[in-house]
Amino acid sequence: MVKSNKINLDKLKGLFNKITTPTIEELKRVLGTNSRMTVFRNISKLSYISSYSHRGKYYVLVEQIKFDKKGLCSHGNAMFSKYGNLVETVKAFINKSEKGYSANELKDILLVEVKEPLFNLILKKRIIRKKFKRIYIYFSIKAEIRKRQEVLRYKSVSEDDKLKASIILFFCLLDEKQKRLYAGLESMKIGHGGDREVASTLGLHTNTVTQGRKELLSRDAEIDRIRKKGGGRAAIKKNS
Repeated sequence: MVKSNKINLDKLKGLFNKITTPTIEELKRVLGTNSRMTVFRNISKLSYISSYSHRGKYYVLVEQIKFDKKGLCSHGNAMFSKYGNLVETVKAFINKSEKGYSANELKDILLVEVKEPLFNLILKKRIIRKKFKRIYIYFSIKAEIRKRQEVLRYKSVSEDDKLKASIILFFCLLDEKQKRLYAGLESMKIGHGGDREVASTLGLHTNTVTQGRKELLSRDAEIDRIRKKGGGRAAIKKNS
């Protein structure tokens, strides 16, 4: 068995030296099997990765490639990433981005179509998307990263959008109660559809905005006292 394993490893290494990016079918042929499981059982003993392009069709030994500063490598006919498959690569790039990415921006970097992985990541709630200038921008799911990305995205555009960036920056400084009431106030300014629009802009649940608005309208919000009751200068008594 040990000898058989060594023979299979030698066959695989020989194939990788001859065809630096073999396909699963070529790996099957060199091992003399029709089983994908047999291929993966043997190839798992080598340090390899599959391509993020061509739906993971090509394989390469890690020692045969060198990643660039972005963690990508073009080798043979395929593209490889230190982050793994296309879904994980897209997620990693969004999380590491300064101001999020649009689908076209990611496509220009990765040189492959990214609509399907973006859809899957949104579906599984691993990233967030927001409409910006009529296109969707994809941001990190982590709130602290996302807020920074949104601010930088807004700063890179017109003065009107810079105002939105300032609003988001101010919003991040508030506590939970203040955020809810502020969101409710902004919704009241907009009127019909305000709850949904403000929730989208500030990354809140629509119900949170609605609650804040209702608290303001019902005057049910308790105001924290700056001074204790009875504190401050004594009232001036008027002489009759």
